Amino acid sequence: HYHEAGKKIRPVLYAHSNEKVTDFFQETGVPTFEREDGKIFPRSLSARQVRDALISKCRENGYHILCDTACTGLHSLPPQASGARFRVISGRRAFLSENVLVTTGGASVPQTGSDGSFFSVLSDLNIGQNPLSPALTPVYVQQYPFSELSGISFPDAESAVCDKNGQIKTQRKGPILLTRDSFSGPCIIDSSRYIRTGDILKINYLPAISPEKLAALLTEEASRSRANLSAVLTGAMKENGLSLPQRFIDLQLQRAGADPSRRAAETGKKVWRTIASLFTEDTYSVSGKGGFSGVMATRGGVLLTDIHMKTMESIRYPGLFFAGEVLDVDADTGGYNLQFAFSSAALAIKNIFSKNMCK
Repeated sequence: HYHEAGKKIRPVLYAHSNEKVTDFFQETGVPTFEREDGKIFPRSLSARQVRDALISKCRENGYHILCDTACTGLHSLPPQASGARFRVISGRRAFLSENVLVTTGGASVPQTGSDGSFFSVLSDLNIGQNPLSPALTPVYVQQYPFSELSGISFPDAESAVCDKNGQIKTQRKGPILLTRDSFSGPCIIDSSRYIRTGDILKINYLPAISPEKLAALLTEEASRSRANLSAVLTGAMKENGLSLPQRFIDLQLQRAGADPSRRAAETGKKVWRTIASLFTEDTYSVSGKGGFSGVMATRGGVLLTDIHMKTMESIRYPGLFFAGEVLDVDADTGGYNLQFAFSSAALAIKNIFSKNMCK
C-alpha cells in the first residue's frame, strides 16, 4: 500500500505497528471499532475527540504547544558547550535546541498549515527532496457526463489507466464515487498518483460479467420481452445478481443513443453491444486532477535516502529528525498515511529520548 517506499519503511511500521496505535488510543480514552472494510475509526466518529486526546496527553507530559509561531528558519550550529545543535527561527524569536523533529506535513490541506512552505527552509540546509505533487485526488475527464448523478457510488467497480500508447499504467478494484464534476472514491484516488493529463481512464461498473456476455444476455432478454429498454436491462441484471442505480442505467442508455422508454425488442445487436460497453468499459480522456486544496495526501518530500530509517534521523545532520508526510512517502487510502505518521513519529521520539537517557 506504500508503492515504491513500501520496502524502505518496513522497519518504521514494525517499530510502532497498527496494533500499538489502536492500543494507545484505547488507553488514552478513545475507544475504536473496525468497520466491515477493515478500517479503524474512533467509536465516536469524531476527529475532534482524537485531537483533544492528543493535546491532553501532551499537557499531561509537560509539553507546551505554541500556536501562530511559524518556523521561518532552521540553522545548524557548530558544537557548543550548551549542547545546542540548532537554532529555530520564528520571525523575531529564536529557539536553541539539541534535537529537532520536523513534522510539518506536505502541501495538502493548506488551511491546516501544511502548505508546503517549510520545504524552502529545508532547502537552505540542502536537505534532499523530491518535487511535491497531489496524491489521492479526484480525476477529471473530458466531457464528464454524470453531474446530475453526484453522490451515486459503485462499491465493487474496477478502473484501468492507460497511457496514450495504450500501455496499462495501473489497475484497481474498489468503490467509485460520482461527484459533480469528477470521478472519486478509493478505486480512483488510489490510482491518481499514476495518472497524467491525456491518459485514458476505463471504468467497469459490472466487473462480474464480460462485455460480450452482457450484450448477449441483454439481446436474448429483449427478444422475448415486451417491456422497454430500461425495464429489460434492470430485470436482466437482477436475475443475474447484478445491480446498478436506476438513474445511472437510464443515463447510460441515453449516452448509447437509446431511448429508455423504447420497446427493448426493437433494439439491434449493435446498440446492445454499445450499451454493454458503457457499463463494462466506459472510456474517458483524462483532463486533469484535483489540486492541493482538495487533495488527501502529498507525493514527494524529503528523500528517504537522506534518513536513517531505523531512527528517522538525518544522515547529514545528527539531531535532526523527520516524521510523517514531510517525507517522500504516500500511500493508498485506508489509514495508511496516518499509520506512517504515527509510526515514524513514535520511532523518532524513541530515539531522541534514548540519546538523552545515555548521557
